[in-house]
Amino acid sequence: MRRLIAPSVAVLALSLAGTAAAHGPCPTCIEPNAAAVGERVDVDYQTYLAVWNPRRAVLTRGPKPYCYGCQLHLWRFHVNGAPSPVVFLHRPRVGTFSFEVPQVRPGRYLVALFDGSEGGTHYTWDFVTVRAARIDSSGEAPKLLLALAAALMVLAVTALLAVRRRRRT
Repeated sequence: MRRLIAPSVAVLALSLAGTAAAHGPCPTCIEPNAAAVGERVDVDYQTYLAVWNPRRAVLTRGPKPYCYGCQLHLWRFHVNGAPSPVVFLHRPRVGTFSFEVPQVRPGRYLVALFDGSEGGTHYTWDFVTVRAARIDSSGEAPKLLLALAAALMVLAVTALLAVRRRRRT
């Protein structure tokens, strides 16, 4: 009877234990989870390497076929045509850091956070949704838009003056 109870208790204890954030996803590791290009996001996770929009080769490091990324197929979240920069690299690893959202199109991007364990191949992940640039909080339009509007006004006034001049002659 004792032979049956001990393994049963061990299985029950393991099944009730919660998964660690390191086994992903880590929905509270990156805040805010939505930002515009150039905005800073904060990471709260022991990390030495953070990769934005990682490619398959980055996510499938480790012994095959049991590597973490191989089993989860996270590479399906890679956004084709968007860069895959390293947004953070620091040895030894740190518990908190910030990085700027890279220059990418609006959309949902995976961020892989490597903690250095398992020979550097172990990671967790989170997503950041990149929103389109908006008018800033003061209500002013971006400088490029203002410059474009001014150029169009100058062209319109020039065209109007040219039409008036032709009518007089």
